[in-house]
Amino acid sequence: MDSSLLELKFKVSKKNLEKVLNFISNFENISWFKEKKNWQISIFNNKKEVLESYRKRLKQIYKIDSNINKNETNWTNYNQKNEKIIRTELFEISQGLNKQLKKKKKHSLSIPACNSFGTGQHESTLLSIIAIEKLIKKNKKIHSFFDLGTGTGILSFVFSKLTKSRILSCDIDPASIKNFKENMKKNKLSNCKNLKCNGFRHNEIRKKSFELVVCNILLKQLIKMAKQITKKVRSGGYIILSGILNHQINFLYSIYYSYNFVMIFKLSLNNWTVIVLKKRI
Repeated sequence: MDSSLLELKFKVSKKNLEKVLNFISNFENISWFKEKKNWQISIFNNKKEVLESYRKRLKQIYKIDSNINKNETNWTNYNQKNEKIIRTELFEISQGLNKQLKKKKKHSLSIPACNSFGTGQHESTLLSIIAIEKLIKKNKKIHSFFDLGTGTGILSFVFSKLTKSRILSCDIDPASIKNFKENMKKNKLSNCKNLKCNGFRHNEIRKKSFELVVCNILLKQLIKMAKQITKKVRSGGYIILSGILNHQINFLYSIYYSYNFVMIFKLSLNNWTVIVLKKRI
């Protein structure tokens, strides 16, 4: 995330969290985390007038006070200095800074800190990785995979390591496209392809359906794109939905259930949840 961006920063109560996240979901660069009883939210954008408009509307609609400041944090440097090694049943994921690191898991990935989302440290990404592991362990016949809003490419790379299948993904952010290619090269993968497009609008995606679609994006997009997402899944195929808070599960599931999907399992961590759905035959 560029340190020249402006930051709109504010706190939200648990009661208003879902409404506010939906309100600001058009922004690409958002961070939020729990701080005691409230949630700390930051929106990053390089246009002051846009943030100023949202600052006024937050005050008018939700009675929320907020401040606009220059974002002085170099997130790449910060993440590099605070590197954490993420370990799951089958993977260990790091930035690759420690060359003396002894491999303790079957697979390893190196995802350097960068401007794109997805290093494995956020609960939604970690839960998605665990869900992919669990699903592939149950069904080794899953060979076609699509990653919607891939960011760094971490979820595509996890599936690639587990199955050696061809991977297709997309993202709208040019920085993500660049980081994806760099990370694919760094991890010596050649079976992953990332397309720059919004959703499923690319010709190469329109023509295909998949056995597994993974979506680690905001709730509003999961709701808005439900019809498109479900159409891309083959009969008997699966969807992994992440980026969901615990209290949002039932409403989201009811939407996907109406498109002939049933939940086969869910995983939760620190108020975040991932749900895995199967398309009924």
